[in-house]
Amino acid sequence: MTREEALKLIKERVHTPELIHHMQATAAIMEGLAARLGQDEEKWYLTGLLHDIDYEETKEDTDRHSLLAAEWLQDLGFDEELVHAVKAHNDHDGMKRTTLLDKALYATDPLSG
Repeated sequence: MTREEALKLIKERVHTPELIHHMQATAAIMEGLAARLGQDEEKWYLTGLLHDIDYEETKEDTDRHSLLAAEWLQDLGFDEELVHAVKAHNDHDGMKRTTLLDKALYATDPLSG
């Protein structure tokens, strides 16, 4: 999925401008980290961009937040590392953060507002 396609998907599911801005800021930080760490910049960007795609639907049920997003992203054919990072960024689901991508998203999310 291209950045443009991902942004279109976000705009179909997310209607709060502040949340979209947060997701874009997270993506930009993740891309910069990937460049600095020699990782896949596109994958890291998309991980940051899509990490809260389910937030508006799950904000009243924090235990479901990130699990629904991961399900959607898996159904769309995203790679398992990206899906796992999205799933693991929420403390409520108890997922272990094992990869550098998992840890970077977890650290970046609160930095981006």
